[in-house]
Amino acid sequence: MREQVRDLLHEIQVKSWQLEFSNQMFNYEEIQMPQLGPTELIIILIIVILLFGVGRIGKIAGELGSAIKNFRESLQGEEKKKEEEKKE
Repeated sequence: MREQVRDLLHEIQVKSWQLEFSNQMFNYEEIQMPQLGPTELIIILIIVILLFGVGRIGKIAGELGSAIKNFRESLQGEEKKKEEEKKE
């Protein structure tokens, strides 16, 4: 029994050492998302326009706008139903 405990403690020490060593090798705090400036956004917009075309982008934007509108209306409809149930 003592040998098993000793082996288990040894294994825990080895694993903690390995974890500490790997954290020292790779500093997680230094990783940051790249920031997109106006130049990068313009380049991305140009690439999107070249890929999809102006007409298709307009269609996609219209569909997205109508989807958001329908979503908001459905949320308001649910709120109105809840208010009516409370009044009754």
